[in-house]
Amino acid sequence: MKYVSPLALLLLALPTFAQGKVIVVGPAAGPGIDETSLQAAIDLAVDGDTILVKPGSYAQGFAIDAKALTIVADDGTKPVFDQAGSVVNLGPTQRVVIQGLRVELSALNAVPLSLTDNAGQVWLEDVEASALTFQSINPEGIYVGNSASVVLLRVTALGGILLPFLNAGGGLNAVNSRISAYDSTFTGVDGTIAVCVPGFPADGQDGSPGATLQNTFLFASGSTFQGGAGGGLSVAACGSCPLLSPGDGGPGLVMTGAGTLVYTLETQLLGGSAGLSAPTCAGGAGGPGSLGGALVPLSGSGLGLTASSPVRELGTLNVTLEGPAGSPAFLAIALDSTDAFLPGFKGTLLVSASGPPIGLGPLPPSGVLDLALPVPSLPPGFESLVLFGQSAFLDAASLTVLGAPAAVVVLDSAF
Repeated sequence: MKYVSPLALLLLALPTFAQGKVIVVGPAAGPGIDETSLQAAIDLAVDGDTILVKPGSYAQGFAIDAKALTIVADDGTKPVFDQAGSVVNLGPTQRVVIQGLRVELSALNAVPLSLTDNAGQVWLEDVEASALTFQSINPEGIYVGNSASVVLLRVTALGGILLPFLNAGGGLNAVNSRISAYDSTFTGVDGTIAVCVPGFPADGQDGSPGATLQNTFLFASGSTFQGGAGGGLSVAACGSCPLLSPGDGGPGLVMTGAGTLVYTLETQLLGGSAGLSAPTCAGGAGGPGSLGGALVPLSGSGLGLTASSPVRELGTLNVTLEGPAGSPAFLAIALDSTDAFLPGFKGTLLVSASGPPIGLGPLPPSGVLDLALPVPSLPPGFESLVLFGQSAFLDAASLTVLGAPAAVVVLDSAF
């Protein structure tokens, strides 16, 4: 019962944080479905609305332009969109939260997810983005440009492969932006094999980077940046085109521009493997973990946090924290988010909590603490709201370490 009071106290502040309506999207028309197009729901929505997306396959994409919206997948099953999604032109006080979507492109010449020119925060959680196998331009899984605050939680991003003679795509490409990534994976694509065509020989492609940053700040915790493998050289190509070479492995992370700064905590930067070759021909080189830029690895451990979302009022919010066994753990819950990197706390502060965090005691010997928190009723007139949580713990030196955040969408029981 000690966890009920903080949630109830938050709800007392709700009249100053007015929330909008809920619009339900499904793959087919039927009872309880407002729209069969996510874009139609976005066009209908106004700032503060929540769009609840039912499971299914959607032959469509979406674009959010200067609207503060929450989009959340229902029932824990990712709906699949086969066209590109984007969030653009958010104002400083606007925020977009997207939870549980999968974007798998079936069209050429598009980035699965683009976040561009956003002064407000974009929060992606449990999102997957992958490009088509063959593309001709812009093959990264996620593009972030000129965005002031991007939060990536348990995000998986995979680039696409360009046509032979060109380059493969990375998982993430960010320019002039600020990003905090937790428990996410960014994977570059393997290079294509060497092509031995009379008059048009082509070396094996180099693997693409897991991520490329230009003038961008990144804090990454518990994440993996994996470069793609180099394209190989077959025995036939080696014998017929002796001057061909296999590709090199791609770097895990490429950093360019004087403004690029990266902090990592329990994060892997892995270069791709070298392109293989026949014994009589030279092989490629393995990719480096990182290239260029300022990289600051932080020592110690992080603290993971997952929370069930969406939840209904009067239901149960399931929360799991995972970190060093025996460490005193805490959980802050708030109605608003922020973005302030605090190197002394080894993390980014992402919740605007007005009160003290909830003390949870030491983590058990397994390092995993599961909580079941009762969800109070929403006040009359509220169909939804978004809560923001963030974990923290005391390390062996009794210093506070900020852990992962989570967003929780609370819905009226009618939905």
